[in-house]
Amino acid sequence: MAHNSPRILLLIGIFVIAASILPMSADAEENTKPAVTGKVVNAAGEAVAGMQVSLYSPRQKKVKTLGAGDGDKAGKPEPIFKTTTNDAGHFEFADVPAGDYLVVARQKGVGKGREKITVNSDATTEVTITLEPQKEKKKQKGAAAN
Repeated sequence: MAHNSPRILLLIGIFVIAASILPMSADAEENTKPAVTGKVVNAAGEAVAGMQVSLYSPRQKKVKTLGAGDGDKAGKPEPIFKTTTNDAGHFEFADVPAGDYLVVARQKGVGKGREKITVNSDATTEVTITLEPQKEKKKQKGAAAN
């Protein structure tokens, strides 16, 4: 049995080396997943904090839903990812599969902006969204006139 000791030590050594290398390859693989990063700015180029940012697949179709008494209505597509800009106007979506997307930033009373992007499987995609000022809504007609 004494002659098996070097083999056992060799196997233990191989196991220890393999165990220490595997977590490093998983970390390296994790860092290569595509992401989308960006910034939301106003027309003057200033960062806008607290903006809601959503990522949509442009191929996503609107879902038809039945409203109460409205008949058949088209619903809004659901975003794939949602986040909010930080104090510097930055946002990030992690682990985004490669493909074409629409990034939309909006907030009532502030404005709205959108950009089409293409995410590649080997790089982070950066985008800047410039907001268009929110337009005032027209007053609804139908008020009774005297």
